[in-house]
Amino acid sequence: MPSRSPAAHSHWRDAKLGDGGRVGCRNCGGAPVEGFVDNATYLLVFSGITDGLYRQRGSHDLFYGLALLTGCLLSFIVIALQRKVATAADRPHEYAGRMNHLMDNDSSNWISFITRQVHVFIKKGVAIHYLLIFTLAGGLPLFLRLAAFGSNLTWVLALYFNRRFFGRQHIAGIEKTIKNAA
Repeated sequence: MPSRSPAAHSHWRDAKLGDGGRVGCRNCGGAPVEGFVDNATYLLVFSGITDGLYRQRGSHDLFYGLALLTGCLLSFIVIALQRKVATAADRPHEYAGRMNHLMDNDSSNWISFITRQVHVFIKKGVAIHYLLIFTLAGGLPLFLRLAAFGSNLTWVLALYFNRRFFGRQHIAGIEKTIKNAA
Protein backbone atom coordinates (compact mmCIF):
# COMPACT_ATOMS: atom_id res chain seq x y z
CA MET A 1 0.00 0.00 0.00
CA PRO A 2 1.50 3.36 -0.95
CA SER A 3 2.33 5.89 1.74
CA ARG A 4 -0.67 8.07 2.61
CA SER A 5 -1.29 10.95 4.96
CA PRO A 6 -3.42 10.02 8.01
CA ALA A 7 -6.35 12.00 6.60
CA ALA A 8 -6.11 10.29 3.21
CA HIS A 9 -5.82 6.89 4.88
CA SER A 10 -8.87 7.59 7.05
CA HIS A 11 -10.88 8.66 3.99
CA TRP A 12 -9.74 5.54 2.09
CA ARG A 13 -10.62 3.25 5.02
CA ASP A 14 -14.02 4.94 5.39
CA ALA A 15 -14.75 4.44 1.68
CA LYS A 16 -13.69 0.78 1.80
CA LEU A 17 -15.79 0.07 4.91
CA GLY A 18 -18.74 1.78 3.27
CA ASP A 19 -18.25 -0.39 0.18
CA GLY A 20 -18.24 -3.44 2.45
CA GLY A 21 -21.49 -2.28 4.03
CA ARG A 22 -23.13 -1.91 0.63
CA VAL A 23 -21.93 -5.35 -0.50
CA GLY A 24 -22.70 -7.04 2.84
CA CYS A 25 -26.27 -5.79 2.97
CA ARG A 26 -27.53 -6.09 -0.60
CA ASN A 27 -31.17 -6.44 0.35
CA CYS A 28 -31.18 -3.16 2.33
CA GLY A 29 -28.96 -1.07 0.05
CA GLY A 30 -26.18 -1.12 2.61
CA ALA A 31 -27.43 2.11 4.16
CA PRO A 32 -27.75 0.86 7.78
CA VAL A 33 -24.32 -0.78 7.84
CA GLU A 34 -22.65 2.03 5.92
CA GLY A 35 -24.29 4.63 8.16
CA PHE A 36 -23.15 2.82 11.30
CA VAL A 37 -19.57 2.60 10.02
CA ASP A 38 -19.58 6.30 9.06
CA ASN A 39 -20.95 7.34 12.44
CA ALA A 40 -18.54 5.13 14.39
CA THR A 41 -15.62 6.48 12.36
CA TYR A 42 -16.54 10.08 13.08
CA LEU A 43 -17.05 9.39 16.78
CA LEU A 44 -13.57 7.83 16.92
CA VAL A 45 -11.97 10.71 15.02
CA PHE A 46 -13.68 13.34 17.19
CA SER A 47 -12.81 11.43 20.36
CA GLY A 48 -9.18 11.40 19.26
CA ILE A 49 -9.21 15.13 18.51
CA THR A 50 -10.79 15.84 21.89
CA ASP A 51 -8.27 13.67 23.72
CA GLY A 52 -5.33 15.21 21.87
CA LEU A 53 -6.43 18.79 22.47
CA TYR A 54 -7.23 18.02 26.11
CA ARG A 55 -3.70 16.66 26.63
CA GLN A 56 -2.13 19.53 24.73
CA ARG A 57 -4.22 22.50 25.89
CA GLY A 58 -6.15 21.48 29.00
CA SER A 59 -9.70 20.93 30.15
CA HIS A 60 -11.27 23.87 28.27
CA ASP A 61 -11.22 21.86 25.04
CA LEU A 62 -12.75 18.90 26.85
CA PHE A 63 -16.02 20.83 27.14
CA TYR A 64 -16.17 21.41 23.37
CA GLY A 65 -15.19 17.82 22.66
CA LEU A 66 -17.94 16.48 24.89
CA ALA A 67 -20.41 18.91 23.31
CA LEU A 68 -19.30 17.64 19.88
CA LEU A 69 -19.66 13.97 20.81
CA THR A 70 -23.05 14.57 22.44
CA GLY A 71 -24.24 16.52 19.39
CA CYS A 72 -23.03 13.73 17.10
CA LEU A 73 -24.83 11.03 19.07
CA LEU A 74 -28.05 13.04 19.19
CA SER A 75 -27.76 13.77 15.46
CA PHE A 76 -27.25 10.10 14.63
CA ILE A 77 -30.31 9.11 16.68
CA VAL A 78 -32.63 11.87 15.45
CA ILE A 79 -31.63 11.41 11.80
CA ALA A 80 -32.03 7.62 12.05
CA LEU A 81 -35.55 8.15 13.37
CA GLN A 82 -36.21 10.80 10.72
CA ARG A 83 -35.03 8.39 8.01
CA LYS A 84 -37.70 5.90 9.15
CA VAL A 85 -40.40 8.56 8.85
CA ALA A 86 -39.16 10.09 5.59
CA THR A 87 -38.66 6.91 3.56
CA ALA A 88 -40.13 3.46 3.16
CA ALA A 89 -38.41 0.75 5.20
CA ASP A 90 -37.14 -0.97 2.05
CA ARG A 91 -35.70 2.27 0.59
CA PRO A 92 -33.64 4.06 3.28
CA HIS A 93 -31.16 5.18 0.62
CA GLU A 94 -33.79 7.62 -0.68
CA TYR A 95 -33.62 9.73 2.48
CA ALA A 96 -31.22 12.42 1.24
CA GLY A 97 -33.07 12.94 -2.03
CA ARG A 98 -36.42 13.11 -0.25
CA MET A 99 -35.20 15.67 2.28
CA ASN A 100 -33.58 17.76 -0.48
CA HIS A 101 -36.84 17.70 -2.43
CA LEU A 102 -38.86 18.74 0.63
CA MET A 103 -36.48 21.62 1.39
CA ASP A 104 -36.49 22.75 -2.26
CA ASN A 105 -40.29 22.82 -2.24
CA ASP A 106 -40.22 24.74 1.04
CA SER A 107 -37.64 27.31 -0.11
CA SER A 108 -39.92 30.20 0.83
CA ASN A 109 -39.11 29.29 4.45
CA TRP A 110 -35.76 30.89 5.26
CA ILE A 111 -34.59 27.96 7.42
CA SER A 112 -35.27 25.46 4.63
CA PHE A 113 -33.64 27.75 2.06
CA ILE A 114 -30.44 28.33 4.08
CA THR A 115 -30.16 24.70 5.15
CA ARG A 116 -30.53 23.49 1.56
CA GLN A 117 -27.90 25.95 0.31
CA VAL A 118 -25.36 25.26 3.07
CA HIS A 119 -25.68 21.52 3.65
CA VAL A 120 -23.60 20.62 0.58
CA PHE A 121 -20.58 22.25 2.27
CA ILE A 122 -20.98 20.37 5.55
CA LYS A 123 -21.61 16.80 4.40
CA LYS A 124 -19.66 14.00 6.01
CA GLY A 125 -17.66 13.44 2.83
CA VAL A 126 -16.04 16.86 2.96
CA ALA A 127 -15.48 16.91 6.74
CA ILE A 128 -12.19 15.07 6.37
CA HIS A 129 -10.94 17.79 4.01
CA TYR A 130 -11.90 20.52 6.47
CA LEU A 131 -10.14 18.59 9.22
CA LEU A 132 -6.97 18.42 7.14
CA ILE A 133 -7.08 22.14 6.26
CA PHE A 134 -7.72 23.22 9.86
CA THR A 135 -4.98 20.90 11.14
CA LEU A 136 -2.39 22.18 8.66
CA ALA A 137 -3.34 25.78 9.46
CA GLY A 138 -3.06 25.19 13.22
CA GLY A 139 -6.78 25.71 13.68
CA LEU A 140 -7.79 22.38 15.23
CA PRO A 141 -9.26 24.09 18.35
CA LEU A 142 -11.42 26.26 16.07
CA PHE A 143 -12.46 23.16 14.10
CA LEU A 144 -13.51 21.50 17.36
CA ARG A 145 -15.67 24.47 18.33
CA LEU A 146 -17.28 24.78 14.88
CA ALA A 147 -17.93 21.05 14.73
CA ALA A 148 -19.51 21.11 18.23
CA PHE A 149 -21.81 23.93 17.15
CA GLY A 150 -22.63 22.21 13.86
CA SER A 151 -23.36 18.80 15.37
CA ASN A 152 -25.80 20.28 17.86
CA LEU A 153 -27.40 22.48 15.21
CA THR A 154 -27.87 19.35 13.07
CA TRP A 155 -30.06 17.49 15.55
CA VAL A 156 -32.03 20.63 16.38
CA LEU A 157 -32.72 21.25 12.68
CA ALA A 158 -33.61 17.59 12.16
CA LEU A 159 -36.25 17.90 14.90
CA TYR A 160 -37.49 21.12 13.32
CA PHE A 161 -37.82 19.50 9.88
CA ASN A 162 -39.51 16.44 11.41
CA ARG A 163 -42.21 18.69 12.75
CA ARG A 164 -42.41 20.87 9.64
CA PHE A 165 -42.51 18.12 7.02
CA PHE A 166 -43.99 15.12 8.76
CA GLY A 167 -46.48 16.62 11.20
CA ARG A 168 -47.48 15.90 14.74
CA GLN A 169 -48.50 12.26 14.24
CA HIS A 170 -44.94 11.34 13.23
CA ILE A 171 -43.46 13.28 16.15
CA ALA A 172 -45.68 11.28 18.51
CA GLY A 173 -44.30 8.08 16.96
CA ILE A 174 -40.74 9.25 17.43
CA GLU A 175 -41.42 10.22 21.05
CA LYS A 176 -42.93 6.77 21.65
CA THR A 177 -39.85 5.10 20.14
CA ILE A 178 -37.55 7.17 22.36
CA LYS A 179 -39.59 6.36 25.48
CA ASN A 180 -39.54 2.65 24.64
CA ALA A 181 -35.76 2.77 24.12
CA ALA A 182 -35.22 4.43 27.52
